[in-house]
Amino acid sequence: RGVQGRPWLFEQINDYLTTGQYKDDPSIEERIRLIEQQLEWMTEYKSEHIAVLEMRKHSAWYLKGIKNSSSIRAQINKACSKEELSAILRTLL
Repeated sequence: RGVQGRPWLFEQINDYLTTGQYKDDPSIEERIRLIEQQLEWMTEYKSEHIAVLEMRKHSAWYLKGIKNSSSIRAQINKACSKEELSAILRTLL
């Protein structure tokens, strides 16, 4: 469960085990890029509608812990298209 919304966790664990140093979590910009990339991959296998519905949940996990992201998460839960989801995410920048 700890990796939900934190796919970079495996890389952090591996880095820590090999170097002994903990790598910071990705920036907001990097998280948004990851969300958009995952959405693109999902739409290759599912309809855009289904992919957007599923990414609503994943996006909330990706943004967990980011200051003032609760209103953005609420807006994301209403998104109906990839473009709308991306536009909402871009307001965090």
